[in-house]
Amino acid sequence: MGTLRDWVRRHRALAAFAAGVLLTLSALAVVAFLVLADQRRSARALSAALSQALKREVQIERVTDLGPSRVVLKGLRLPPDRGWPAEVKAESVEASGPLLSAARGEGAPIRLLVTRPTIIAGGGGSAGGAALEGLRQGLASLVATAPVLEVAITGGVIVTGSASEDTTFDATLHKGSGEVRGELVLRDHTRSRFTLALDARAEGDTIRLSLAGQGGLAPLAPWIPASVVQAARTAPVDLRADLGLSPGDRAAGRARARLGDALALEGALSFQDKRLRASELRGTADLGLVGPMAGLVGPVKGHAELADGELTWAPERGGWPEARATLHLLDATLPASAVGLDVLARGIEAKLVLAPREGGTSVRGDLRGERLEAAGLVLAPLATPLRVDLDVGGSPSRVELTGLSAAVLGTPLRGTLAYDVAHGRADGRVETNAVRLDALARHFGGDWLGPSDQLRAGSVRVVVTGLDPRGWSDGKVDAEIQGLALRQPAGETTVERAHVLTTVRSGNATIGYQVDRVRGTLPVFEGLLPRVEGSADLGRDGRGVRLVRATIGARDAEGREMLQADLGRSAAGSTGPIRLTARLPALERLGTLWPSVPRQVSGSATVELESPDVAFGTYQGRLGLQVATAEIMGGRLSLRDVSADIPVRRGGGASAAADLAGGPLRVGELVGYGAVLYDLTARARAVDQRLTLSDLHYGLYSGEGRGTIDLELGADGPTARARITGEGVRIDEFMAAYGIHGGTMTGLLRYDLDMRYGGGRFGADGRLDVPEGGTVTIELLDRLFSWAQADPTGVVRTALSNLRTFDYRAADMTVRTVESRGILVTLKLEGQRILGIFPPRVKEINVVEMPIGFLATQFPGL
Repeated sequence: MGTLRDWVRRHRALAAFAAGVLLTLSALAVVAFLVLADQRRSARALSAALSQALKREVQIERVTDLGPSRVVLKGLRLPPDRGWPAEVKAESVEASGPLLSAARGEGAPIRLLVTRPTIIAGGGGSAGGAALEGLRQGLASLVATAPVLEVAITGGVIVTGSASEDTTFDATLHKGSGEVRGELVLRDHTRSRFTLALDARAEGDTIRLSLAGQGGLAPLAPWIPASVVQAARTAPVDLRADLGLSPGDRAAGRARARLGDALALEGALSFQDKRLRASELRGTADLGLVGPMAGLVGPVKGHAELADGELTWAPERGGWPEARATLHLLDATLPASAVGLDVLARGIEAKLVLAPREGGTSVRGDLRGERLEAAGLVLAPLATPLRVDLDVGGSPSRVELTGLSAAVLGTPLRGTLAYDVAHGRADGRVETNAVRLDALARHFGGDWLGPSDQLRAGSVRVVVTGLDPRGWSDGKVDAEIQGLALRQPAGETTVERAHVLTTVRSGNATIGYQVDRVRGTLPVFEGLLPRVEGSADLGRDGRGVRLVRATIGARDAEGREMLQADLGRSAAGSTGPIRLTARLPALERLGTLWPSVPRQVSGSATVELESPDVAFGTYQGRLGLQVATAEIMGGRLSLRDVSADIPVRRGGGASAAADLAGGPLRVGELVGYGAVLYDLTARARAVDQRLTLSDLHYGLYSGEGRGTIDLELGADGPTARARITGEGVRIDEFMAAYGIHGGTMTGLLRYDLDMRYGGGRFGADGRLDVPEGGTVTIELLDRLFSWAQADPTGVVRTALSNLRTFDYRAADMTVRTVESRGILVTLKLEGQRILGIFPPRVKEINVVEMPIGFLATQFPGL
């Protein structure tokens, strides 16, 4: 302490200056404290007064100016309570004008300036009847006051807490004599504007309130679903509302809204007994806007109309409203990305009722439509009760058609369908009776149907269970057809019953099928298949659906295997050629097929084909045969010990067919039409529907032969053509082999024949001759003379009656086919010229154009 006194004594002038400064600062601090304290006391007093007047809490940090003509408030705050859904803050509020006159109730003009207010939305509270009554009372009180009030709000910010940027706003309010007018301008960060105008006036206890809004959609983004803003960001907004606010939390009026050409809605509004009701609702909407609002993903297109709409909602309870409406879909397109499968709708009318339930709501009603197409299936027209379940967010979770009645390309259907949107699962049952299916088959690519072909079914039933049509993760499709018939001009094919079961799992599908009693009268399929069964495995990737493997099997009436075939890729993966391997273990079991071609065959066959695609429009491969015995053409042609490895090809053009080399064919014995061929070898190939045997060699009664044979299966049935030549055939061996008794003949035969078969008829042209002659017995000639025209005068028979055996110089026989008469044979037998064996009156024997049928009766072995 002494040290301080010493310093003061030594520095009196400096100490005096410091003391003056401290006293000055102390005085200023006291003055500032007294002023601020007075501002805070004034703020508390004014806060209490305003809170009582506005019937809600008002907080004021300071009153920086308080006088008869000017009051400045700093740090104004209105907390969210008593139904107000937002917190309001203002940096400053300035009131100017004859404030004392206004306070006494005189009509003095007052100006109010609110600088940089902040509204924090979502502060809490209910926006129900309390807010509505508070709004009515506030407007009524404002309209009833005498002062003329001008309010200006600048630099305002609305904080919503959403992902979008905060919205800025400015506002003006004019309160005149018995009316209030105002304007609110909202802006987003792009300076897009939305202007809301207000006009309120008192009619007794009722406040008439008119609202009009125009501008861009972007400033309203915090209160509108983002999908709507994205879909219609550039569309202009037009809002209109005229309401009457009455005591007792009641309101009534009309409102309309328009969003460019995308959305238009209008109707009557009322609020009473804590319930909001909208009636007389009507409007139009672009589905490109409504689809995203409903949670549908993808480019939804089309237009809808709303009529006779009515809605009732209790805001205090929250949740979904009750509603009813008539909805018209003029046209609509929903892609598979939105609902799991492509849907097209036109001229659809739905009378719907919205019924809230726990966890969401459901829409029920009746649906009628001009045309509905789903996954390529066209329903036109259709009618069904409808149910749509919506989740809490308003997105469809399940759609049900509980009593579908529709026509698919003229085919009537009935059934039920349900689609679980949330899980992507479909369930349903569709059936029909006594229907034509040819139009439906043509629609789905039935190019094999001719213009006059008819496809009918006695009944069709399809049951879908838990199917995921979009991801193929799970589900089943069970289909059954009874009494299926394909009628064509050439005949028909019928199926007693066909059953198909498809199981879908993990992106793959397995199809199992069973077909009972397939019967045909067509050239390409004739006869009966008692049962056909098999399976197919399908996979799906980014390129679409692909065949992994398929099998088909046919069984006879005793359940024995007739055919077994496998179809699959030649190599692993989804690309590469398709390979078909078929096995016929017992050819004799195929007797029920093509009964019009009599045959008895024992043996087996295998087929291996390879095609670039599953349609097998073109293919190549091999046919293998192992036949022990075979009798065809009514027994007129028989074979034994047949083996073959025949290349097969379809398509590729004439050059490809010409380049196809034949495979080996061996036949131990072939007997047909008076000929016994043995040790037959040839090169065989099958191109399209034709089997060709070339380089044909065979033995024939100590002689040999060569030739070519063509067999073809056409639309009119099988046809055959053979060109054969041979020489050195011993006639006596031929007759002995065929058991021809009562005469004989010797000589070496040569021949050159062209033979044909088609349409159930045979033809032959050519020549057979014995150039070196031989012997012949009279018994043999007598059989020829049994035909009256062979010796009409009887001269030849009389001249030869004393001879038993004689030599002939040469024999010649020509064969030709005449359309109206069949196969005709002309025989010439010359006698020996030197020795004159024939009687003088007989130089040669001629039989002209003898029917082959007569020879068959005289020589039964032929």
